[in-house]
Amino acid sequence: ILYNSQKIAGILIETSLLGSRFDYVIAGMGINVNQQDFPWSLVNASSIRKITGQFTDLQKFNEHLLSQIAQHYHQDYLLGEQIHQDYLQYLYRFDLWSDYHDHQGHFRGCIQDVNEYGHLIMLDTHQNVREYAFKEVVYL
Repeated sequence: ILYNSQKIAGILIETSLLGSRFDYVIAGMGINVNQQDFPWSLVNASSIRKITGQFTDLQKFNEHLLSQIAQHYHQDYLLGEQIHQDYLQYLYRFDLWSDYHDHQGHFRGCIQDVNEYGHLIMLDTHQNVREYAFKEVVYL
């Protein structure tokens, strides 16, 4: 999750395959809440405290976050397509022409959708549709 191009949260997903099937999937979330100092290598990292200038009570924050997750989980179940549209609305650089890099090199593209596998569906300037899994394309 970015705020003014600074990362304040992220999601980690780890999977293990057993042959051609999933053995397990672990999903985690990290949110920079009260952190003020970051390693020099994390030039675009920030936190809620750095943005607001205020200390956040972690217990209240966690209770509110879990409540919101539960609420949206139930909405996802009932309103799948609406959730997909909401996701696209907040997707960074969605429907905006930008510079990217993939295994073939630099190109200009526009994110059009995210499919059921979580792959970005992009259109390039030659009207070619491109599909990318996690970390297969980089925004420049």
